[in-house]
Amino acid sequence: MKLKLSIWICFFSIPVLFFACQRPDNPVVQQKFRIKKVTKFYPKSGSLPVETIYTYNRNGWIDSAVSHTTDGIPAPVTVGFLYDYDQKGRVIKATTNTGSNKYILYFDTTGRLSAKYAYISVPGYESLTQEDHLTYSNSTDPVPIRMLSLSGRLGMARDSTIQEYTYQGGNIVQQKVRIRTQTTTYDKSNSVATYQYDDKPNPFYRFLFGYYLDPDWKTFSKNNVLNDSEINTYDSNGLLVKVTQRNGGYEFIYEYEAY
Repeated sequence: MKLKLSIWICFFSIPVLFFACQRPDNPVVQQKFRIKKVTKFYPKSGSLPVETIYTYNRNGWIDSAVSHTTDGIPAPVTVGFLYDYDQKGRVIKATTNTGSNKYILYFDTTGRLSAKYAYISVPGYESLTQEDHLTYSNSTDPVPIRMLSLSGRLGMARDSTIQEYTYQGGNIVQQKVRIRTQTTTYDKSNSVATYQYDDKPNPFYRFLFGYYLDPDWKTFSKNNVLNDSEINTYDSNGLLVKVTQRNGGYEFIYEYEAY
């Protein structure tokens, strides 16, 4: 079937346990939360705040992520898509409402995303512009250890970016990035970044895609990155509710819904 959505994302819920005085034979009540809205403020730039509102279908999969500025004017990140699903509820093709862009998705035998191909389409012509390939360490790992991205048209020299991830405690603690340009056969850059985390649930863990249907390495980690330039704020349930840049450049507000 086809649905017209803004952005489709694979979502895994965030369980939060509440313990109360109860008889020993009573089961623990589990309350689940999922991301409902993200508001981004940019005080120094003078830009209008941007809200992204997430909606879900009855299976718990995100139907849409619609972004707009607070005065109702569509934000630049808002894109309309028509989606084709397989029988397992996975998106196998996404096409913009104008038909100018198309994405084909492939999954391995265990249901994990293995590749994504991006095309630009005009009447009578279609061209592959980028492909992403994900590699996993074994048959059960839910998150990839490597992502290869190739950009540029087939038949021409293409840029390549390789990202390799090292995990510890379910989080990416090291990320290596290698880039090769169209005009060289050697690495233009070879950088290594390391990360530290809190012990709170990442609201976007295992989201299949972010804006523009690009895999985002930050969604591969269970917890939230701790950054010296940011302040994280949590609610009484341990959920991340605000990220503030220390110099006041931006502030992100996260809102959740129980289900």
